Amino acid sequence: MAFIECRDVWKYYGDYPALREVDLTINEGEFHCVIGPSGSGKTTLLSLIGGLDRVSKGYLRVGSYELHNLGDSELDEYRNKYVGFVFQLFYLIPRMNVVENVELPLIARGVGLRERRKLALEALEAVGMRDKAYRKPSQLSGGEQQRVAIARAIVTRPRLLLADEPTGNLDSKSAVNVMEIFRRLNHELGMTIIMVTHNLELIRYCHRVSRISDGRITRTYSVSEAKNYDELIRELAE
Repeated sequence: MAFIECRDVWKYYGDYPALREVDLTINEGEFHCVIGPSGSGKTTLLSLIGGLDRVSKGYLRVGSYELHNLGDSELDEYRNKYVGFVFQLFYLIPRMNVVENVELPLIARGVGLRERRKLALEALEAVGMRDKAYRKPSQLSGGEQQRVAIARAIVTRPRLLLADEPTGNLDSKSAVNVMEIFRRLNHELGMTIIMVTHNLELIRYCHRVSRISDGRITRTYSVSEAKNYDELIRELAE
C-alpha cells in the first residue's frame, strides 16, 4: 500500500478550484518532485499533504492518517508526529542562536533541555552545521541558513519531509549542497521527501516526477523516465 494516496482531491478558495481531480500515490522512502509554473497548485498540494490546509473534496491519506476526515487537534498531532517542513524562506528567529532555532519543534513536544540540545546538535551534524551551532542567523550565509532550516525540520525525525522551493533563494552552489543533503536524508535514513519546484535541473535528484498545471496533475513520470534527465528536462520545458 502506498504511503501517500490522493484520490480525486479538490481544493477551493472561494469559487476558485486551486486543485482539481488530483490523483497521486507516493511510496514510503521515495524522493518525489512536483514541478509546474507559479500558480499551478504546487504549494497548495504540499499544504494539503502537510496538514496545513484542508481538502475541499476527495480522499487524502498519509500513512494511517486519513487527512480529509481529521479534526484540528488530530491534524496538529499528525503534523507534529509525521511531518517536517522546509520552505523557500528560512523563518529563523534572529534573536536565537542556531541550536536554539533547531530546538523549537522539540520544545513544542515537551522535550527536556538536555535531550533536545543533544538531538538538535545531532541534526546540525547531519547537515554539516554543528560547528556553527552557537552563531546567530545573521552571521550565516543564505545556504547555511537553509541548512539550519533543514536541521530544524528533521530534528523530530519525521517520516515525511516536505520542501517548498527550498533552493529558490540560493545561489547554484548552495542549491547543490541543499539537494545533496536531501539525497543523503533519503538514501541513508529512508526519509520520504516531496519537493515542489519550478527548477527543472533539480529533478535529477528525485525518483519520480509529477507535472502539475492549472491545478491538475497532468502526468507522473516513472523511475526509468525520471532517470533520463536530459530527455525529460527537454520534454518538461516544452
